[in-house]
Amino acid sequence: MALLVIFFLVGIVKTCGSFAEVKKPEQVLKLFVRFALSKAVITYGLELMLAIFKIVQGVLQTIMTTSGLGEATQTTLPQEMITAIESCGFFESIPLWAVTLIRWFIYNGIIFYYDFVCVW
Repeated sequence: MALLVIFFLVGIVKTCGSFAEVKKPEQVLKLFVRFALSKAVITYGLELMLAIFKIVQGVLQTIMTTSGLGEATQTTLPQEMITAIESCGFFESIPLWAVTLIRWFIYNGIIFYYDFVCVW
């Protein structure tokens, strides 16, 4: 509210060259209407903004549910894969670990390569 008063006074100084012009009723009415509108915007601006956000959120939610992207579906593995993974012993899991490590080295090596190029 303090900023409102400061900006209102700055507006009066810019609008009127002297205080003799403020004595005119139409100028006083114009300044009062400007002050009342700016006070209403400051006072009710947050509620107005929240109402706009609710409207936009409702529109986006309607679009998402209509397009089929609104609800997350649970992804499950087939029971055969779960059984095969759980019954995998130590020696059978070595190729799985090897593939995981190779993928990790390739991924981190590419990032290191890009960083290496950027450093040079």
